[in-house]
Parts: sequence; structure tokens; C-alpha cells
Amino acid sequence: PPEGTPKRAAGVREADAPLRVGLFSAGPSWRKNPYAMLAAVARLEQVALTGVLDAAAQAHARALGLALAHVRSDRFDAATLATRLGAQDCNLYVTLSECSPLLPLESLHLGVPCLIGASSHLFAGTPLLDAGAATEAAALLDARLVIARADDPRAISEAIRGAVDDRAAIADAYSVWAPAYAAHARDSIAGFLSDAPGLGA
Repeated sequence: PPEGTPKRAAGVREADAPLRVGLFSAGPSWRKNPYAMLAAVARLEQVALTGVLDAAAQAHARALGLALAHVRSDRFDAATLATRLGAQDCNLYVTLSECSPLLPLESLHLGVPCLIGASSHLFAGTPLLDAGAATEAAALLDARLVIARADDPRAISEAIRGAVDDRAAIADAYSVWAPAYAAHARDSIAGFLSDAPGLGA
């Protein structure tokens, strides 16, 4: 995950404002199929959608009656992406092939929940050197953010509502899990280099 202390997003949603949902696809691919996520968002009331979607996915979103607030077909530059990620109530990256997706970690670092698919090893699937608080935090993040069936719009929709409601608890859990995960990653790399002839010197 990004270095430093995870931040809380500055934006606060007003009670009557549309739910701000981000869907940042990496391009047209069955592995990052946006259609289940769009169907999930369409099950919610009053949503403003932001993100990256190809022309076909944008047309499908409009056919579902979704309001496209800040949607484009090409990538955002790094600064704009961070701004857009941090402005949402919940981001979606429920893909079928990610082992360690970075965008969800960037979103969480900004204080915004991000749903992911079960193909990732993150959270409960991440080995940590210490048990206790970090393991409990990983379990909470797994329960709130990981979608067991990435093609299930109902499950995604319900998880969006849950993540928005539990945003503070998710941010707190991430602030515990992220440093433990980063420490484990550094230790893992150091162990690999020390065991590899010629690399540890």
C-alpha cells in the first residue's frame, strides 16, 4: 500500500445528495467486466457515477438510467485520479483476475471504501507477521470489501450500502492493516534477497 498514514477523505455526503460511486476500469476485458458493477449501481437510488468506462459500457450505463458525473473512456492523469478517487462515497474494482490490485489500496489510503473481487489475496488472505489487531482488521476489511461472486449485482449492491454505512470502521481497520502489511512485504523482500545467491549483497 502507499507509504504514510492513511488519510480520511475530506468529502462528507449530505443526506439528500446522490451517492457518489467510482468505477475505474482498466479497459475492455472479461477480466475487468464492468457490467455486473453497473447493474449493481443501478439497483441503488440516486447515484452519480464517476470513472473510466469504454463507449459500450457508458452506453449500457445510460440505458440503465445511471447519471454519469465524471466518466471518460481514457485514463485520468495521476493527480486527477487521486482527486476523483477521494471524492467518492465508495469505489468499485470488483474484477475477476487481480492478485494484488493497487487502485483499491489507493482508494482506501484516501479514506474511501473500495470493493474488490475474491481473486485477490488482500486482507484475510494476506499473511501477517503479527496476529491480534492486524488480523482482526484484515477480517473486517475482508468481510466489508471482498465480493465472493464478482458477477453478482445484488451482492455488490448490498456491499456498497454496507461499505458506505461502515466507512469509519473500514478506515480505522485499514489504518491498522496497512502498516502491518507494508512491514510484512518489506520483511518478505529482505528474506528473499538474503536467500538468493548474489542478490543479498
